[in-house]
Amino acid sequence: MVQFFHLLFFFIAQIWLSQLISVIIASLIFLLYIWLVIWGNFITIIVTDKELIVKKMEKKKMYMNSVNIIFRARTVSSRGDTECTLYAIDEK
Repeated sequence: MVQFFHLLFFFIAQIWLSQLISVIIASLIFLLYIWLVIWGNFITIIVTDKELIVKKMEKKKMYMNSVNIIFRARTVSSRGDTECTLYAIDEK
């Protein structure tokens, strides 16, 4: 009788652990997706009096003489997809 309860406990623990492992793996895949797809597409644009700085993740590009640059933005939505475009046009 004791062996039956040990086997029953082992069976229940195995099901619980397999479900827990499945949840952990799904969570890791979701976090990896957020990191690569969503977080990887964030762009930060900083404009000061003398320069324009564009940051994408850890990459940084600096452009001097931002006084002559005109910015224009456009957002297009169709069928649930949204596309955002930022144009930086040099006046020269």
